[in-house]
Amino acid sequence: MYSKEQRTSLFGDAPTRRTNLFAQQTNPAIKQQQQPELFRTPSPYDNTKVGAYSQSMMSSLESQNNEELDSISGKVKLLKDLGVKMGDEIRSSSKTMEQLNDTFGMASTKVKLTYNRMIVMSKNAGITWKVWFLFFFAVFLCFFWVWIS
Repeated sequence: MYSKEQRTSLFGDAPTRRTNLFAQQTNPAIKQQQQPELFRTPSPYDNTKVGAYSQSMMSSLESQNNEELDSISGKVKLLKDLGVKMGDEIRSSSKTMEQLNDTFGMASTKVKLTYNRMIVMSKNAGITWKVWFLFFFAVFLCFFWVWIS
């Protein structure tokens, strides 16, 4: 476990810089008094001043940390919004693809039914499907010739 000395170095008499601003402004003796810069050690178990950071350095680092944290949180928010928009777009595309698939399925069914009706009609008329194909090809050529001219 921890020794008592280590716990007191953690929670004990740490130098603090508590000054009353009102007292500094009203009492010229306190105002004139030079207060030494207090240091914060990098570890609570280290009692040496080596590697100690001043309060101004710590507040500077803290403000830089807050700025970086704000920047990162803004970027995370942008990424979240981008992910949400991508999800919406994917859902919309999936819905469109399902509708397109249904439409092509219905068109395929109609083409099969039409083909079957054409086969039945050609059998009933006594004309083969090859003759019908030649007839429709000739009609197409006529329309194509008129279109070119």
